[in-house]
Amino acid sequence: MPTVTINGKTVSLKPRDVVGSGGEADIYKVTGGRVVKLFKTANHADLQGNPDEQEGARRRAALMQTKLPSFPAGLPPTVVAPTELVYDRDKRTVVGYVMPFVTGAELLKRLTERNYREQQNIGIPDVLKIFQLLHETVTGVHDTDVVIGDFNYLNVLFKFDLQWLMWLIDADSMQWGTYPCIAFTQEFVDPLLCNPRATSLQMT
Repeated sequence: MPTVTINGKTVSLKPRDVVGSGGEADIYKVTGGRVVKLFKTANHADLQGNPDEQEGARRRAALMQTKLPSFPAGLPPTVVAPTELVYDRDKRTVVGYVMPFVTGAELLKRLTERNYREQQNIGIPDVLKIFQLLHETVTGVHDTDVVIGDFNYLNVLFKFDLQWLMWLIDADSMQWGTYPCIAFTQEFVDPLLCNPRATSLQMT
C-alpha cells in the first residue's frame, strides 16, 4: 500500500482504490473527484523480471523531478492535466500527480467498433462532432507550443452528457520546452520519424 504526500498531507493509497493501470503507472481514486497517477518504480511487481522496463522506470522517475514541476500553463481545459504534484513519504521526490477524475467516458477506440456505435446510436454526425472537439483541443495544445507525441485513440476519452464531450489524457508524456516525448504507439507512429518495430524511440 503506497504512502504518498499530497499538498503536505500523508495519504495512503489502497489497492481497492485502483481505477486503472498501465505500463507506466497506476491510477488511484482519491477524494474530491480526483485521481492520483502514481508512476511505477523499478521494484514494482509488474516490472519484475523485465530489466528494460525497470530501467525505463528509473529514467522516467529521474525525468519527472523536473518535467512535472515545469508543466505548461494555458492548455485547453479538455486536457486532463496535473493539478498537484504527488511526493513520496519524505516529501522530497515527485512520484506522480493529481488530476481530475473523468467518469463515465469511453476510449476513442470504441468508435472503431461498429456494434458499439449501433448499440449507442452514434451516427456519422456524432463522430464528426467528437472529432471537431478533438481538433479544437489539439489546436489549443499546439498554440501553447506543446506537442502530443504519443497521439493515439487510447489517449482520448469521450462521452455524451447533454452534449458531446472529449478529453486528452496522458498529458505528462507530451512534449514541451526541453522535454521531448520519447513514448509512441506502434500502430500510430510516423514511420518517417522512427522505427515502428523498435521497443524504444529510435530516430531514423
